Amino acid sequence: MKLASIVTALSLTFTISASAGSNNQNELINQLSSRYKESCHYTEETQKNELTDYLKKYEQLAQQDLPRLRFRGKVKLDKEFSAVIKETYTLQKFLKANYFLPKDYEIQGVYDQKTEEAVKRFQLENNIPITGKVDERTLAKLWFLPLNHELKRNPKITKGTLEMILNIQERLAIEGYQDYAIGILDQNTIDAIYLYKKLNNLPDTNKIDREFVYHLGLSYKEKVRRIKEAIKAYSEFRIKKAGPHIVINIPEFKARIYYNGILVEEQRAILGKYPNKGPDKYEWATKVQSDEVTWIIINPPWRIPKSIQALMQNPITFIRPGPTNPLGKVAFRLRYAIHGQILHGTPNKKLFDKPKRSFSHGCIRLEKIVETVKIFNGLEWLKTKSLKRKLRKKRKTYYIKPKQNIPVDIVYIRASVIKHNGKKYLSLPNDVYRLRSSQIPDKRNRWRVKKIRAR
Repeated sequence: MKLASIVTALSLTFTISASAGSNNQNELINQLSSRYKESCHYTEETQKNELTDYLKKYEQLAQQDLPRLRFRGKVKLDKEFSAVIKETYTLQKFLKANYFLPKDYEIQGVYDQKTEEAVKRFQLENNIPITGKVDERTLAKLWFLPLNHELKRNPKITKGTLEMILNIQERLAIEGYQDYAIGILDQNTIDAIYLYKKLNNLPDTNKIDREFVYHLGLSYKEKVRRIKEAIKAYSEFRIKKAGPHIVINIPEFKARIYYNGILVEEQRAILGKYPNKGPDKYEWATKVQSDEVTWIIINPPWRIPKSIQALMQNPITFIRPGPTNPLGKVAFRLRYAIHGQILHGTPNKKLFDKPKRSFSHGCIRLEKIVETVKIFNGLEWLKTKSLKRKLRKKRKTYYIKPKQNIPVDIVYIRASVIKHNGKKYLSLPNDVYRLRSSQIPDKRNRWRVKKIRAR
């Protein structure tokens, strides 16, 4: 009887401690995932549903005969360019001088309702379609009337430039970045252009450049094709519902960490270079593949591959652990690592601020890899009891084994829905490796690299 009671007591204690541990894990998961509750990447199902809604909208737009967006020269997005706010100010000054605005109207350079009504009256008197927008025909009338000398003084503003600005605003309005198109480059349009560049991984320049106009002017048939590819990829791809799962999307240059199928961490990533100058231009490109993290290395040493030594003026073969080690504080060793690539940190954090982050020689650099290790440890997925002490060390190398190998999927999906400040936007990141299609790892041979071929 005594032995039976002891066994019962021990089993009860084990059950209580296990339930307490699971409660702590659930609390941590809820705390981490609360930052991304509104994210469209919270689960793969939410992403697929959001893309389906956008598909219906863009299929209707693809059937319409919308004007083509043409590049008419670079335009600076700064306050020195009079089209930012001075052009609205000049327009209001001209309308007020010609009695289209009341005498007591205070000119502020903001395109408000009174300015729109004044433009409509001007269009009515000049037999122009009444839209309230400063379109090409309205501008032509303004251009040659006597009191617009301030417009003529700026040689940067041409009819073609203002027509391009109007078309850009129309496209931005369709995409949901702003609510109007007036043909004047005001501060709201500038903010919308910067946001569009940020969400679509375009170069963050202070100009309306050719790359931005080309991307914004993609035909809606092409956008429909990309959305359908992405929906198919999300339908076939499955995030692991038990334990951790790392998913890296190449066109977005982002890594997402899921636990039990829920997003708990999102971070920027640096991927392989393209094109390579050698005979194989995809030599350094990050490959679409599935793999597993088998070891987590704290303060990893770097044994430099011969392919990288060949690029050095004074080749070296080994770099000790430390603050200047290119692998950073933490590295994840992959099970197959067909080309010797690993996931690791980096001491050079400035590169993460670039929109197109293809700088590595095949390995993947993660911005918050130390935080990722702490998350795995907090979720009791690592076989270690002194992670904090090991992370404080700078020179000594530690190898930590996860309880089970952590799956890593590297995908190539060219369309997604992103939520920013409570609003949803369709993101079509650049086709960085020019594959012209969305790709996911082969389920039948998950460990094999999908061969990259340019079409």
